Amino acid sequence: MLFEQRRDFVTGPWDSSPELFLPTCILDIIFLCIPSLPSCILTTVGLLTWCPEEMVEKYLRKKEDEMEASYNDCLEREHWRQHPLFAEKRETLEAKCKQHGLYCSGGKHELVKRLACKQSSSPPAELDQYSGDISTIPVTAKEIFKLPISTLKQVLHYYNVPTIGTKDQLVLRVLAIRTRMKHLLFERGLKSIEDLLGVTERVIREQIKAFALEDKVLYREREYQRETKASISTDRPRESASRSNKERQRSSGLKIPVGTSLSNLPNIFENLKNLIEATREANGEKSDMDNIEDITTTGTRVVVLWEEGDSLSGWDPGWYTAIV
Repeated sequence: MLFEQRRDFVTGPWDSSPELFLPTCILDIIFLCIPSLPSCILTTVGLLTWCPEEMVEKYLRKKEDEMEASYNDCLEREHWRQHPLFAEKRETLEAKCKQHGLYCSGGKHELVKRLACKQSSSPPAELDQYSGDISTIPVTAKEIFKLPISTLKQVLHYYNVPTIGTKDQLVLRVLAIRTRMKHLLFERGLKSIEDLLGVTERVIREQIKAFALEDKVLYREREYQRETKASISTDRPRESASRSNKERQRSSGLKIPVGTSLSNLPNIFENLKNLIEATREANGEKSDMDNIEDITTTGTRVVVLWEEGDSLSGWDPGWYTAIV
């Protein structure tokens, strides 16, 4: 919008939250809440973040690669932590690496690995892998917090839950899995996306109204603008230096869905809404409260109604949590 249109625009949530449409914030929430985003949704997400589809795909792929690299690095660190050399100080390990002509950069476990390979030392035993037996996971956050981060990430990785975040966040996710409350993990994130879509549709409607009431169209042109010319640099050639501004705009522009018009413009996010509902339904596959098999499984957390006729000394009637 032009300055005059933005100045006269109606007041809304976009005024109190300047970062509301910040692309990185939106994409980070989508990455956590909607794993494996379908390619058909990339265009819609691009419209929501006002980023080209290629940029959205590149950002999400980078986040996924970073998460996978962090997961593998965490497992390797825990693996080499069992080696006797890990007990030595980092300064000592760096001195030994220099003595053997090895690199001194990287984490402590990487130094231990280089020295062990150089000295032909036997590697530590392989880490125990999470088998999927949920009864091996503690049922309280306090006990789960005592587990190493590598174990927490193994559990989350097994259930296809994001492994990025602080240890507190990882503990809460594992606790949700252990207590069969996985469907509540990212409900707040999904709700925030829905709220953002609602605000976006409102902005679109207000913009349509503002343009409809505008009695004239304003155009501005930079006084000193000039066309971009090809670079003659041979030492530092730039990939897009030989393309004009118009060519770059065409290659990185947003793709508007076919058939979009002012009348149906607020409905361009329907497929993203449907995906959120599908994700919510998939996350909602939890234990049936009336399923006897689930209720009688050892280690299952259940909710019990304590009535007046069942009262014991010091117990008031009401709902209590219990572990089978």
